[in-house]
Amino acid sequence: MLREIYEWLGASTIPAARQLGLVTAAVAINQRHRRCRDAWAPHLRRTREFIEEAAAGCVSRRTALLLGAGACLDIPLAALSRRFDRVVLVDVVLLRGTRALIKAFPNVEYQLHDVSETLALVQAPGASDPLQTIRAVEASRFLDDATVDFVASVNLVSQLPLMPMRKLLQSGQYAPAAINQLGVWLMRQHVAYLNRFPARRALIYDAEMWRENRLGEREEVVELRGTLGLPVPAAQSWEWCVAPPGEDKKGTMTHLVEAAVW
Repeated sequence: MLREIYEWLGASTIPAARQLGLVTAAVAINQRHRRCRDAWAPHLRRTREFIEEAAAGCVSRRTALLLGAGACLDIPLAALSRRFDRVVLVDVVLLRGTRALIKAFPNVEYQLHDVSETLALVQAPGASDPLQTIRAVEASRFLDDATVDFVASVNLVSQLPLMPMRKLLQSGQYAPAAINQLGVWLMRQHVAYLNRFPARRALIYDAEMWRENRLGEREEVVELRGTLGLPVPAAQSWEWCVAPPGEDKKGTMTHLVEAAVW
């Protein structure tokens, strides 16, 4: 518990992210990784390998942009630092340990930014219709940087809607169906944002998610692949055991992860 408090207090973030609980979520992910290190290792390795392979296809190697960098568990930092002149890691939370990690790479920097550009709108005081305001947003940060030769969204797209959806649902202002539609819109907007970069693009994403009960039966199956509006089919796929046996009383949780590059 003391370790988690220390991480939470030492985190850098944007105001809306702390208010929405995203610092707590970032600390919890690190905590779960420590408990589930062996179960997560194949997924993290496959993600790092795919990013390296995708980046190797770049003709020009000025700036690499990594969206959803988190604690860099799934980012091949050393390889990217060698390959590119500049590596920009982007997330809404920077934990103390990650800050120390990137100091070893002089050409790596971390930028605190909400890639959906909507979190502050969820928290906007006195907003009469935040859902409508959010849907008017078109993310644009980094698109004007002509040096970006490689951009990767890393295990991020399915996470983008979670906190905004939870906050808006708690407000009681909208029906669940409208909030679910917003979640789909946020994910599709993220893919469209990637597509506007004149660079080599990679997307690692949750295509399906499910739980298995004690009888080995699949429950709570969620399919996201068809909602994302992907411009190309996946090049690779693998399973990620997010919650191995004993981690969650509801049963094991598995994601089918897919990776695309174009």
